[in-house]
Amino acid sequence: MKQLADGPCAPARFTPSLRVERFDEVVQYDDAMTAKPPQRTYERLWQGRCGPDFTVEDGEGSETVRPVRLRVRWFQKGDAPLRWDSVEVTGHVVLLDEGLGRLPVREIWTHYHAELGQIPDWFLQFVSANPPATRTTT
Repeated sequence: MKQLADGPCAPARFTPSLRVERFDEVVQYDDAMTAKPPQRTYERLWQGRCGPDFTVEDGEGSETVRPVRLRVRWFQKGDAPLRWDSVEVTGHVVLLDEGLGRLPVREIWTHYHAELGQIPDWFLQFVSANPPATRTTT
């Protein structure tokens, strides 16, 4: 994928502002009323210039997108390692003439997209470098 700004090795140049952090924990019980390992969901939302422009192909052509919001969700079951679940990028199409208006774009990526190499490296590096603080119940 084409990256117009930094390139895949320098995620520090874009410093989006962390706006929201969410945490949710669900404990389910089996028929004997024994608690199963808790399932935890973490979410972090950044706003601002959230990374370099990237290209999205839609089958008919391609568009350059400028990211302005980044939402990442992580999942953890019991004591298993924390694993990111989805990356949602919201932005707008970069047009040569900004007076034409901004067309909104929303991309949601999962591990499936990562395996296919469809996520720009900058976003994968940013997710790896910014995990949430894990919580445990006492």
